[in-house]
Amino acid sequence: GKPVIELLGHSGTAISVDWSPDSKRLVSGGSDGTAKVWQIREHGGRDLISISATETRSGSVAAFSPDGTHVITGDGAITAVKIWDVSVSGDAEWAAFPTEELSPVAVAYLPDGRVVGARGMRSAAIWKIGSDRPDEIIGPAEGPKEPLIMILPNPEATKMALVPNFANSATVWDLAKGEESFHTREPGEVVDVDWGPDGETLAVASLVFDSNPIIAAINLYGPSGEKVRTIDHSGRDIAGMQFTPDGSSLVVTSNVRPGHSEITLWDAATGEKLRTFDDPGVQAISGALGFDATGKRLAVGNSDGSIQLWDVASGSKTIRLVGLAGPAAVVTFSPDGNTVAAGGEDSTIRLFDAHTGREKLVLRGHRYVVSGVAFSPDGTKLASSSPDGIIRVWALELEDLLRIADENLTRGFTDDECRQYLHQESCSA
Repeated sequence: GKPVIELLGHSGTAISVDWSPDSKRLVSGGSDGTAKVWQIREHGGRDLISISATETRSGSVAAFSPDGTHVITGDGAITAVKIWDVSVSGDAEWAAFPTEELSPVAVAYLPDGRVVGARGMRSAAIWKIGSDRPDEIIGPAEGPKEPLIMILPNPEATKMALVPNFANSATVWDLAKGEESFHTREPGEVVDVDWGPDGETLAVASLVFDSNPIIAAINLYGPSGEKVRTIDHSGRDIAGMQFTPDGSSLVVTSNVRPGHSEITLWDAATGEKLRTFDDPGVQAISGALGFDATGKRLAVGNSDGSIQLWDVASGSKTIRLVGLAGPAAVVTFSPDGNTVAAGGEDSTIRLFDAHTGREKLVLRGHRYVVSGVAFSPDGTKLASSSPDGIIRVWALELEDLLRIADENLTRGFTDDECRQYLHQESCSA
């Protein structure tokens, strides 16, 4: 008999409430003429969507459709009944797919253009753009019953590495057979994984967090899961790890002390340390690194929100990308190497010119930290993931944006809008 959740947001009286079919959302209509869609969780609720439902401000009543994708509103003055789309797709998106909530989750692209995202505890779903249900479910992976924070197909998309949150192992899934190929056993928690360009060698980096000094290792595995090499990185943590595109080396980012990071290159064939680049004054973020296709440039995300580009041959800094209002959680180069996409704790995705450092585009829509970004193979789309429970697939080409806008257009411009936006006297023609 005690209140569990209190939802505050209407500036007037709440006139009506209605549950969504899955009981995860509530829509309320208020005397202020608005309707609000709320997300309901055990620990509280939050305002998802605010709808200016009436022009008269005479009060609004609202109800969900039977499938939960639409809300119908009516007002006290009986001037209009309106139907609103409250599904997850956004204006500049090709698609939006459900994923796990309240945990950082990964996203990846397959060469055929399908998207892979966390779905259920320890499992991943493969989605085709335009489909409302996944093609297949991959997993479960070995490890705790947690969402996948790492999803990595090999270059040929014949295998996929899966790592749940807080796991001490990585699971390799055979996509052709639809079954587990092998799983590894690591000395500590897995902090990063990467496939070599041969598509058969898997590198797994792990940390023993409660050890002093730090125990850190990178294990390399062959096609059948046999361990072929161990690189001892102890004494330094591992923020991120990745093969160079030619597969000859592994790059590792570490934080040697607060506000001081370093980049180490290891010979993948011998396990010998090749060189180290120091970067004083910044803190590298876990998993936030990526090479361009040539292997000549490396992008590293930092805790101050900047992304530093490095010339790998000389070990020198080139361009510093600035725009994120919080730490850079994930970074990646576009397939052509001309763009760097970065997702941050400020819930935005920012696209930068990789040659000039200019910020080209800001994508807003996630409500929490952006935990995964991936370009489509042709570079025309970008997939992103977040603990807000949605994987978004963004259109990056102007022609695609116009096509999406045209598909969603419900009316033409008024003459006033035509003069304001198109600088024409009339759009009636």
